[in-house]
Amino acid sequence: LKRKQKQLAKEARQQAISDAVASADTMDVVFIRHGQSEANVAENEGPEHYDAVLTEEGHQQALAVNKLPTLGPIPHEEVDTLFVSPLRRTLQTANNVFKDRLPRKIVIVPEAREIYWAMHSCRGHVGEDWHAFLNDPKYIAPEFRARIVNPEVMDEPSQHFHPEEEGNVVNSSTVLGDRWTPQTTDGAAELLQSKACLALQQFVNKLAHCQKTGTAGKKIAVVCHWGVIFNITRVKPSNCEVIHTKWFQHPEQLQNAPQVSSKDIAAHNRKFHAS
Repeated sequence: LKRKQKQLAKEARQQAISDAVASADTMDVVFIRHGQSEANVAENEGPEHYDAVLTEEGHQQALAVNKLPTLGPIPHEEVDTLFVSPLRRTLQTANNVFKDRLPRKIVIVPEAREIYWAMHSCRGHVGEDWHAFLNDPKYIAPEFRARIVNPEVMDEPSQHFHPEEEGNVVNSSTVLGDRWTPQTTDGAAELLQSKACLALQQFVNKLAHCQKTGTAGKKIAVVCHWGVIFNITRVKPSNCEVIHTKWFQHPEQLQNAPQVSSKDIAAHNRKFHAS
C-alpha cells in the first residue's frame, strides 16, 4: 500500500510539473559540455594542462554540433543569450558550435567555470593573458568575439575567478586524494571546493533570475563543464553533448527534456553543498 501511495504521489508531482511547464512562461536552456580537451586525454594531469585547450578531436566534436539542425528545439541563430565559461576549452567550443550561426549576444560567466578548482585545468587566465587568447583569430573568430557584451569581466580577478590565489592555496598544501576529490592536510582544497559550490549556486541564481525577468530572452545556451552540468541536471554529459532543459517559476522546478528524467534542483544543490 505504501509503495502504491508513493507511486501515485510521484505521478501526481510529475503531472503537476508537466502542467506547470505547459501553462507557465518558460525559458529553454540548452547546456553543452566543451569538446575533448588535452586534459581529458592526459593520463595524469599536471601543470602543462593548465587551462587546457581542445584537442583536434575536440574541435571536430564542436563542429559536428554546429552542423546539427538545432540545439534541442532551438536553432543556433535563434539563441537569445549564450553564456560561456571563461576557460579556454569552452571559448573554443562555443566558437566552433556557433561558427557562422551566431547567437544574438554572448555573456562570459566566471561562475560557470568547472567546479574542481584544485585542478590545473580548471584554473584559468585573467587580464592581458585572457584577452590575448580571445583576440587571437587562430583561436576565436572576430565575429564571435564581437558578440561578447562583457569582455571587461575578465580584466581583473574576482571572487569566483582568482587563479593566482587558488593556485597559491593548492601549491602551499600537501594535496591528497584523487584528481576529482582533492583533500589537503590543512583543509585548503576543501575550502576551494566550498567556494566552487558558492559560484555554482550564483550561476543557478543567475539563470533563475533570467527566467523571472526575461532579461536574457527565452532561448538560452550555456557552454560549460561536466561538473556544472551534472550538478544542475544530474546528467553525466560526454564531450559536446547537448542537453535541453526548461526553466519556469523557480529554480527548484527544473523540467528536463523527455530523454532526461525530471529532477529537483534544490535537492541537488543541498547534496552538492554537503559533499
